[in-house]
Amino acid sequence: MKKNITCALSGIMAAAIVLSGCGKNTEPQTADTPDLQELIDIASQEMSMEIPDPEAPEASTEEISSPEAAAEDSIEKASSEKTSEETPVEVVSNKRKPEAVELMDGEPLSDEELKQFEEFLNTREGYGLASQSFSSPDKINWDRVFCFGSSTGNCEYSQEALKVFLDARGLESVEALYSISGSDVRAFVEAKTGISDFNVASMTGFVYVESEDVLFDSYGDPFIYDGDTMVDKGVRSEGKIQLLVKSTFIGSNNRVITVIETGDPANPYHYYSNRELWENNVYEIIDARDYDTNETIPCGISYFTNGPHIEIVQGDVVVYTTILKHLTDGHCRDDVKDIAFGDMDGDGIRDMVIIWTHDGEPYAVLKSGTGRENLDFFKEKSAVTDWLGENVKDLTIDNVVDYLRAHQDKLNSFDW
Repeated sequence: MKKNITCALSGIMAAAIVLSGCGKNTEPQTADTPDLQELIDIASQEMSMEIPDPEAPEASTEEISSPEAAAEDSIEKASSEKTSEETPVEVVSNKRKPEAVELMDGEPLSDEELKQFEEFLNTREGYGLASQSFSSPDKINWDRVFCFGSSTGNCEYSQEALKVFLDARGLESVEALYSISGSDVRAFVEAKTGISDFNVASMTGFVYVESEDVLFDSYGDPFIYDGDTMVDKGVRSEGKIQLLVKSTFIGSNNRVITVIETGDPANPYHYYSNRELWENNVYEIIDARDYDTNETIPCGISYFTNGPHIEIVQGDVVVYTTILKHLTDGHCRDDVKDIAFGDMDGDGIRDMVIIWTHDGEPYAVLKSGTGRENLDFFKEKSAVTDWLGENVKDLTIDNVVDYLRAHQDKLNSFDW
């Protein structure tokens, strides 16, 4: 027994050295962390075995532990009682390099065919279809298409229908009015996609007056269409044509537009899909986690002199691009480390958390969601970045998310 006790104490000493952090930069011992004497006392108590009752049922071998094992179990048990704050668990998103997206295999289009398709796309009615992303015809945003105009023109309407529109928009009058008949919209959609039962009431950017089958919108500054769609190459395969459309705007992505040949001279092509090639224009991709839904949201990262650009992607569609400007001077190599989404301030709207480095120093940025799907979808406050840097010791996504959610009152006290 003396030999066994000696071995047990040797094991305790070794384990205690590990726990005390000899040779490593560790946190000072806290009240929750047992010291060496406490471990020895725990092990000694467990080594004080009572003489078993000879009439009691025989214990299984799994229930009998040696003094050494008892000591090791005690140390392991004591170590597991450390708080999660002492040993934070970091949730790391998947960071990967992008893979280039190419055209499908098929017969290359001739230069003359490419020119014809460029003319086909470079119209006011074609621009709204060529400049937006959709994975199938039923995903087309027809509000965008008709905002750029179409061949339908304005239609007649009654004063009663106009009043319905004005009341819906909270207006007393309107200087410039756009009116489209529902029948013209349905005919246009069918000609461009083959969809014959389009629901015009789904165009929420317009006010639809069902009694007269007419849609209204008011003009502010009308969209300016410059006719800048450039078709670089294309292929044909089994009645399907894919076109590589190059963007003329700096920082914008090229697109692959797919159309189906119909055999109808009046409407020779139906739009099938429009795929933004965001992967071909980013440096890396972070598969960010939504802490509320546990879904994965790909984010394409590009680096420019005005800061890192982050493209938020859903279903191969870039739904929003945000720029990290805090502390960026355009003369250093910044690095986005990790990204997360979720409701951080308790308002029911998705927010965005970004961990990144500037000149080697880590920063945590909160971009607060506004609930809008377009402009200014996320707001950033440098004071929140400073606050997080001062209070979160280890700037990992998991730690920052936990801290934000535990201090929502303080977070909401910032003037956004």
